[in-house]
Amino acid sequence: MTTTGAGNQLNYGFRNLVADGDDLYAGTANPMNLQPRGGWELLRLERTPVS
Repeated sequence: MTTTGAGNQLNYGFRNLVADGDDLYAGTANPMNLQPRGGWELLRLERTPVS
């Protein structure tokens, strides 16, 4: 879960999640195609330890 757009405030959600071995990839939803940081992104998500 993220409240910061996964590092890009123009992202408003994940469209697809794909597991590949130990890695998890997410395709973002972003409607600002013509903006410098617009358009969809493919992110490799990393595990964070829970304390």
